[in-house]
Amino acid sequence: MRTAPIFALLVGLIAHGALAADKGTVLVVGATGQTGRPLVQILKSQGYVVRAMVRGETTAADLGADAVVKGDVTKPETLGPAVKGAAYVISAIGARGAAPEDVDYQGNIALADAAKAAGVKQMVLMTSIGSEITDPNDPSVRRGPMMILKGKAEAYLRQSGLPYTIVRPGALANCDAGKSGVLLGKRTAAENKRNPVPPICRADVAEVMAASLGNKDALGKTFSASNDPTAKPEAWRANFAALKKD
Repeated sequence: MRTAPIFALLVGLIAHGALAADKGTVLVVGATGQTGRPLVQILKSQGYVVRAMVRGETTAADLGADAVVKGDVTKPETLGPAVKGAAYVISAIGARGAAPEDVDYQGNIALADAAKAAGVKQMVLMTSIGSEITDPNDPSVRRGPMMILKGKAEAYLRQSGLPYTIVRPGALANCDAGKSGVLLGKRTAAENKRNPVPPICRADVAEVMAASLGNKDALGKTFSASNDPTAKPEAWRANFAALKKD
């Protein structure tokens, strides 16, 4: 039997992702957004089955997802079918013209409730540095009332009983992942104002969220993700364990 060439072929296919193990289904909410789109691609490359939740007529081919499902966080009745069978849920939503209370707050609450009811293993919520503020007139942020709403959604998820990870990115930019360092920690809006850093690439934030899935060192934690020009790209991957639980 000529097993050696076959074995070598299999090793090559695995290395290139052609035979990547199915890591489970991830529902990406906000998949058509500027962070959601690279997130879909990253999850696919890592062996997840990606289900993109959309409101319009976007197709799976448009996003590079395995499937799309219609859903709207402002219509909770649409979320049950969207999350059914998913192992993980990632919320990368933002109001974008809609009422922040309906999307960033009530929308994420409805999504967390649906995920818990469906037995989802983990929900990853993207909010923002600044979600920690308690005063809507806090001078360290531009949109205080929206940050307050994001913080309220975080608080709901923490007490929901659903396994979770909350990622708070800093200012965002559209650029490729892995070109700059990333700092995971507890950076606040006040610190951002005192010591500003360049925006973090949306694709880097997507990488951080993807790396949080099924990661025991990311569970039950809320942390910031900001650009760190002094760090080596990819070094952040070893830093989850050092982050404190909520």
